[in-house]
Amino acid sequence: MENGRERPLRRDLAMGLTWQEQLEVYVGDRKTVPKGATMESVEEKYAEDVTRFARMSGVAAQIPRRVGFDGSREEMRVDRAVGRVMTMTYLDLWRRLAMFDLLYGRPVPNSDWKTMIKECAENEPARREGATVQWAKWIEERSAIVPQQLAIVARVGLHYAEHRRGGRLCHLLVVEARGLDRAKERMGE
Repeated sequence: MENGRERPLRRDLAMGLTWQEQLEVYVGDRKTVPKGATMESVEEKYAEDVTRFARMSGVAAQIPRRVGFDGSREEMRVDRAVGRVMTMTYLDLWRRLAMFDLLYGRPVPNSDWKTMIKECAENEPARREGATVQWAKWIEERSAIVPQQLAIVARVGLHYAEHRRGGRLCHLLVVEARGLDRAKERMGE
């Protein structure tokens, strides 16, 4: 908080900053690290979230007339447009996280998106979540969580002196925030 106001999410990291300086941009007021948090645990949790969101949005984007038979053409158009934006955002993040796995020597998940979507169609929780997601509410909730996650990642990265790793994960969260902003713009059209 600055002067009693919430600090806006900074989406433009200035070129020329070190990884540590980039993390310091997002730390926020609290300096404590959540109990038991390590860079590995934070990355794993984010990877699980991105995978779940990618599956959910992929399923939602494929369901015709997801808004119901009483939905107008405009509602259906907006729902499909937002679903496509969210699918592409989380697909991009999912692929970037797979590159992190390569970088840090971890096993890489199956990176075939079409196979993943087919598995989602057979996965009951993903189908249920994709069929029932209300984009406006979900995007607002997720938009509130991303700045909190940015601060946690920055604090953990600074605490354990894993500046590059933390900076890369912060960048992914910024990419997610931009995708959420694009989806909001689509809803406002």
